[in-house]
Amino acid sequence: MTKENNPNEGYVTQNGIRLIALYLTVITLGTIAGLVLLWPSCATVNWASSAVSDLTVTSISPGSGVIKGGTLASIRGTGFADGVTVSFGEIAAAEVRIVDSTHLRVLSPEHKKGVFDIVVTNPDKKSRALSPGFFYVDPNDPLPKPSIKLLSPVSGPLTGGQPVTIKGTGLQNVTTVSFDGLPGTNIQVMNDTTLVATTPAHGEGKVDVAVDAGTTATLSEGYTYTCWSIVPTHLFIMVILAGALGGCLHGLRSLVWHVGDRNLQNSRRLKYFFLPLIGAAIGVIFFLAVSAGLYKVQGTENMILIGLSGLVGMFSDEAVEKLKKIAEGLLTEAPHPQEAATVTTVSVTSVSPNFGSTTGNTGVTIAGKGFDIADVRFGENDATVKNLTQTSITATTPAHKAGKVDVFVINKNGQSFTLRDGYEYK
Repeated sequence: MTKENNPNEGYVTQNGIRLIALYLTVITLGTIAGLVLLWPSCATVNWASSAVSDLTVTSISPGSGVIKGGTLASIRGTGFADGVTVSFGEIAAAEVRIVDSTHLRVLSPEHKKGVFDIVVTNPDKKSRALSPGFFYVDPNDPLPKPSIKLLSPVSGPLTGGQPVTIKGTGLQNVTTVSFDGLPGTNIQVMNDTTLVATTPAHGEGKVDVAVDAGTTATLSEGYTYTCWSIVPTHLFIMVILAGALGGCLHGLRSLVWHVGDRNLQNSRRLKYFFLPLIGAAIGVIFFLAVSAGLYKVQGTENMILIGLSGLVGMFSDEAVEKLKKIAEGLLTEAPHPQEAATVTTVSVTSVSPNFGSTTGNTGVTIAGKGFDIADVRFGENDATVKNLTQTSITATTPAHKAGKVDVFVINKNGQSFTLRDGYEYK
């Protein structure tokens, strides 16, 4: 059959269009499901740790006490069993009470001065250590005085689990970090001015952050729990899904225009299969550019960026064109120094005559160079321009109160020159 006898030759059939639509619909539903699963929840968080059989030790509070012992401390972790023992360094605590499988209450034994690991051992001989553990201080010695200057980041999710860097002084002997009294976990003391701790779960709002190194330092309302904060890995995945979703919606919208018209060319079929990938890529590029370092944004700003990434993916064709123009601009060869030198900067050398009546309407000639004016002003009032060349402006002065005024010449490109006290009204 010749092409003249088959007007549909070279175009996608109805079944082909349906196949593309089905493919885009499946990807759309998949991306929506992924976003729903990763979407941050603002539901009330259960602050209590879930019972886990594996033995772990995450914190002790308070993290310091006197050398004679007798300090009542709470140890948090998982998998604590009946008959569990606790030792401070090599000295066992005489009194250990199990609150539940995640919480122990102990009295510190007498010990020499220093920082010692806390070792928790179950009857099955499994043991875990918390290091740094407990700081023994001599009440007759001056206690170290830590301080907190700043936190990074300053906000995070209600579910906790976010590493927070604490900067300050006297942090070398810190044994506990707490957020509104709840112990932080995975404490890593880098040096005397820096440590890292992982946030516990907490309700929404601002909380005090405290460190204990024999004495306590507190940063009032130093950290904010927000239901819109997202773990960085989840945030990046959500941006990819949002961009892909935008690409799918763009493709489905385009297909609506073609179904029934049978005017979708076979050569464009492949584009529809790549639209989700194109949308995801454009969304990620946009996200990286706007967030300027990925995870500096916090709270609702995360959700705004995810939404904008989806919008950019939806208009991926236009976004690609913009990126192309940006790339062309970056790759364009810089003008030759001699060509750049030919650009003339506006300047004014004189106004003649340089005085006139307060009623205005005086004809004046402004001499200078680089004139391509958009505006000429005497003081705050606009003059009427009669004639213009590159080196001369003929204008009529506006009315003004008596006194010397500045003369302004403003070019169309934004360049301007001010001749101070260039004209006097008498």
